[in-house]
Order: sequence, then C-alpha cells, then structure tokens
Amino acid sequence: YVDKGLVSDIRMSTRPDCISVDILNRLKEYKTSIIELGVQSMDAKVLHDSARGHDMKSVIDSAKLIKESGINLGLQMMVGLPSDTEEKCIETAKKFIELNPFCVRIYPTLVVKDTGLETLLNKGEYKPFTLDESIQIVKKLLVLFYVNNINVIRVGLQATEDIQLGKGIVDGPYHPAFRELVEGEMIKDYLHYLVIQNKTVSQIEIKTNNKNISKIVGNKKSNKLFFKNEFNINMKTTPSNIAEDEFIIVLDNDKEINITSEQIYKELLNIYNL
Repeated sequence: YVDKGLVSDIRMSTRPDCISVDILNRLKEYKTSIIELGVQSMDAKVLHDSARGHDMKSVIDSAKLIKESGINLGLQMMVGLPSDTEEKCIETAKKFIELNPFCVRIYPTLVVKDTGLETLLNKGEYKPFTLDESIQIVKKLLVLFYVNNINVIRVGLQATEDIQLGKGIVDGPYHPAFRELVEGEMIKDYLHYLVIQNKTVSQIEIKTNNKNISKIVGNKKSNKLFFKNEFNINMKTTPSNIAEDEFIIVLDNDKEINITSEQIYKELLNIYNL
C-alpha cells in the first residue's frame, strides 16, 4: 500500500516493554512510520497500582530506540488512573516533553465493563476523576505540550457504539466533545485574566475564525453565561476571515488586543503557574 501510494503512513501502538532493535529493523523494512507507546503515566506508583506491567525505564529506553531508528515516536497518557493526581499528570507531561515525541494522545481514564478497574470501583477502592477535574488537569497538559510545539493528535476517547456512558462505559469523565470542553476552558481562563487585569469591563467582543466560535462560546454557552453571571459582562463573537490561530479581542469597544494562539498558551503557562 505504501509502495503503491495508497497510504502515507503505517502507524501502530504497543507497550513500552515490547520494543527491541530487531523489531524496529523489521518494522522499518516494512515502512512503518509512527510507533505510539501506551505509556499512560511516568509515575511508578500509578503504573504499579494500574497493573501496567512496565516501568519508566522501559519507556525511556524504547523511546530512545524508536527515535534512533528514524521512526516517529508517539506517546499516549491517561489521566485519572489508580493513585493518580494532578501533580503526577503534570509531571508525566513534563517527562514526555523531555522525550520530545512526534505526537501525543491524552485519554481521561474511563471504567469499562468487565474490567479490573470496574472490580476496584465496585469495592470502593477506586474513584475516577470527575469530568470537571479532568478538564482542569488536561487544560494544563495541553498548554505544556502546545508551548513546547508537541502535536496533541487526540484528547479523549472517540465515541463508538460501545464507548458511551451506560453502555460499555460504567463510570468516568466521558464526554463526546471532551477536547472542545478543555480548549473552551482555556479560552475562558485567558479572558478571565484580561477582565481581572482591566478591572472595569462591561463587554468583550472576540473577532475570530468561524472554526473557533463554538469553543469560545463554550458548551451550552457556558463561557458567555460565566462572564454574565460573574461580572455582568456581555460576551459576543464576530466571525472573521482571519487565520484560525489569530484572535482580535475588543474590550468595551475601545481597547483592541491582537493575539495568536501561541501567545495565549504562553500567557496561560504563567496563569496556571506551570
């Protein structure tokens, strides 16, 4: 398929302790271009309590071998495994950044039917992160990855017939538009920062590419409602033909701020004290 030009990439996922030079040589022969490692966490206790069966050293060793082979490295992390905390998630993200992967995926931990995690849940020995807890953690992870120019190719599980609450999912922070919730929260936090800095604001207008409007407004208009309820500020969005990563923010019709996504992420790095 690669030789015929029918596919551009062969991508695969595996465990961090299932990589060797011989395996990589074979995969290169068959034109594998991306290998993703199911790391999940870089915390020893989280890995142990989640029965992952690998340690941090195997992650570092495998990542090094993959990169040396010339195959692109992907890293996958899960948020909210047994013994996990916000601090451990942030530390995992920072250790991912040190490995400089080609791409990253972030999955909030969901409890699936007929698994060991469901058994722990039923025994009262495991409690998943709430949806809001997951959003508050993942927004910080995204800022770290974005500022370090690491491509986050997925945030949250893709909905399928089984991956829905009440079907295959017993409990956990599932939402079909999880990434948009997180990115909407990031925009809200930046606008909140501007409001605090400028003190007497009664209106915010955001001129932006049409693709950004839904996350700026927030799920079920949550961001608009937040500013109205908390500060009595009217927030409005105006579609513009500017680039997707550009924003024009107008405060009270007289103060205009031209800013890019990259600049917002750098501001959030400080706002989140990362």
